[in-house]
Amino acid sequence: THMMDYDANICSVNTEVADKPYAYFLPTGQVICVKECPSETDYTKFICQYEVQDEIDSTAEAAELLGGEAAGTQAKLLSSIYYATQYKCIFEIDSVVGPGYTCIPNPESPDNAMLAEAAEAGVSNMLDDEYMPADPPPESAFDQFSEDLMHAFPLILIFGFFVAAMVGFAALRILRIPFVLPFIIWGCILGVFAFFFGIGCMLKYYTADAWAAEDPAIHTSTEIKMVEYMGYFFLSCSAIWACIICCVRHRIALAIGITKEACRAMGSLTLLVFFPVIQTAALIAFSCVWFVYMVYLASSGDIVKVTYSYPTGCDTDPLAVAAGACYSIESTEYVYSENTQKAYWYFLFCWFWTSEFIMAIGQLVVAISVCLWYFTRDKTFAKSQLVIQAIYTAFRYHLGSAAFGSLIIAIIKTIRAFIAYLQGQVDKLAAKGGKAAVALAKIILCCLQCCMWCVEKCAKFLNKMAYIQIALFSYSFCKAARCAFFLILRNLLLIAAVAIVSEFTCALVLIFIPMMTTFLAYNFFHTMPELNSVFGVTFFTMCISYFTALKFTETLGMIISTILQCYVADTELFPPDERYAEGSLKASVSSGTDHHKVAPAPASSEKSAPAEVEPVEAL
Repeated sequence: THMMDYDANICSVNTEVADKPYAYFLPTGQVICVKECPSETDYTKFICQYEVQDEIDSTAEAAELLGGEAAGTQAKLLSSIYYATQYKCIFEIDSVVGPGYTCIPNPESPDNAMLAEAAEAGVSNMLDDEYMPADPPPESAFDQFSEDLMHAFPLILIFGFFVAAMVGFAALRILRIPFVLPFIIWGCILGVFAFFFGIGCMLKYYTADAWAAEDPAIHTSTEIKMVEYMGYFFLSCSAIWACIICCVRHRIALAIGITKEACRAMGSLTLLVFFPVIQTAALIAFSCVWFVYMVYLASSGDIVKVTYSYPTGCDTDPLAVAAGACYSIESTEYVYSENTQKAYWYFLFCWFWTSEFIMAIGQLVVAISVCLWYFTRDKTFAKSQLVIQAIYTAFRYHLGSAAFGSLIIAIIKTIRAFIAYLQGQVDKLAAKGGKAAVALAKIILCCLQCCMWCVEKCAKFLNKMAYIQIALFSYSFCKAARCAFFLILRNLLLIAAVAIVSEFTCALVLIFIPMMTTFLAYNFFHTMPELNSVFGVTFFTMCISYFTALKFTETLGMIISTILQCYVADTELFPPDERYAEGSLKASVSSGTDHHKVAPAPASSEKSAPAEVEPVEAL
């Protein structure tokens, strides 16, 4: 690949430099295209910027006409030396061809060796003892952090990934202790009610009354009424929250049992925690290939010169131009053809589709693993080998469903990206209609973006539920999505209760894992005397452990949703004495209010027992 010169020409490619394939560097780092690299060091021959070289040649020709060839040569040399002091020229140095067809100094040239010795001697004379400090300068904080990172990097990875995963499993074990999870969930629910109720009472009965009793009055009646209305708003929120909790209190108890069972399932299927590592590696591998294609695509544009005015728009003001207050700035930019722009959108769509496909495969593997685990009578032997079986099933039978579901999300994301592109171009597109048209266009595009965001969230949720239906009954994607939609309608309150419990649980685990991992890492790093400071490496460990906790809670959330659908299928397909529910979930089912918690399937339902039940029961 040839270099680009300071005038945005690619050596040997653009017409202006078609016969100059090599790149020669000025002292400023600017590139000059030359026909060949100098073969010897010559202090009387210079390589200059193109326009400067033209000016030097013109001056030499004029001097030669007036005083002969010697006068022309002398004028050319003096002009070159003058521009060399301005770093627009440099004398020829013996060079060899380097990477990118660049001219680099020949290390074997004796003339270049003399130049290096002279430069070294000049630096030594400038830095004699009287200017040298007595002690070397102290290391910067960044240098110290870099040293600490090199010393502790393996330990950072161990704490950030493996210790954080172990802490996550310990957190799940703690949540399975009787009364721990119910205490936390009901405590959080009461805490939300107390927050709204307390804020409302303070605003209505303390702040508003205190302002009204002021003598002389400091706050206006409008301000007092606003505080009262805010108090009513928070009190209303607390009342609505209390009504919601009262309506779903039995289902919250069931949701706690489902969450406990999900913690138990995740503790048994330990390989599920490490499957996101495979997903991340696959995403990184695809990203590398995708990035290479995007770089080549980005370099396929035409380079053009553009002129900007500063301040912006001053070139339309004759007074600013006449007063010299308007400056012109020349720059270069890439201009892409219509086909190249379409290729950009195609590659963006490929990125969305592939990344969502990788995520969909992960959700399917989790769902199939948990379904196999749930519908196994003897869970003593239902360990991580089920994850291997789930991976095989997902890749053997359900790649098409994952591709179709991820295609829907990719289309929605591409539409959102196009709307975002229009939002960035709205000033140009609606400029002819005036400020009112621009404002209206921005409002419309913002509303469209919000609507598409909601559509994307709903589609992702429905996709997740559809993948679980696929794992349960081996449906096609469309049928699974339809069944998942009606399952949500039939069990809306139960799903809402599970959402409340799972959000609280995942948030708690997401906070607990980084905090405990950081605490352990901080105490361990304190025992390493070679570290300059423990705070930098500890912070780095906390960031990695947070990423681990994020993937951990995403997997846990998918397991909770899968256990929910397994439980619904269990209650719809099997009589009470043949159900697969165990432990805390079975205790919730046998509380006597089961018929109020799960809405029955329609009588015309075509569902049958999950396809995985029979082979798994034989384990």
